[in-house]
Amino acid sequence: MRTIHRDVVGIIIESKNKKFLFGRRIGSQSFGGMWTIVGGGIEDGETSEDAVKREVYEETGLDISKEKLSKVSDDINGQTEKTLRTGERVLCTMDFTDFKIKLEKNSEEISLVFEPAEFVEMKWFKQKEISSLLLSPTTRELLIKVNIIQKEKNG
Repeated sequence: MRTIHRDVVGIIIESKNKKFLFGRRIGSQSFGGMWTIVGGGIEDGETSEDAVKREVYEETGLDISKEKLSKVSDDINGQTEKTLRTGERVLCTMDFTDFKIKLEKNSEEISLVFEPAEFVEMKWFKQKEISSLLLSPTTRELLIKVNIIQKEKNG
């Protein structure tokens, strides 16, 4: 299996009523079947901030182009198998740059148009609900790093 590398952005999206947005990836995508934050690959010539704003719009329909983003991490990396548009199955290694945004609306006031080529579903979760989700390893690592969830105790 061939290995490719991607520089990737992600964003923790929090609503005014303290709910967090996650999407469950379709099976053929990176981290298929797992819940992830919104994000994707950085295209040639894009800054990480431009890329995350584009990805949010493409994957949710939300326009955050005028919003202030907080960069929360740039040292998480991971890998997953992925099917390319050509049908080729590859191992994808990734370096992540992650952001956070707090929206000025409650979750039920925000209408989402999620990308069906990438997500099976997209939902808002209370903070206490997040740790029980099947999260991608990199999403879990980020949420622990920024104190949204606790590291699991081996027991």
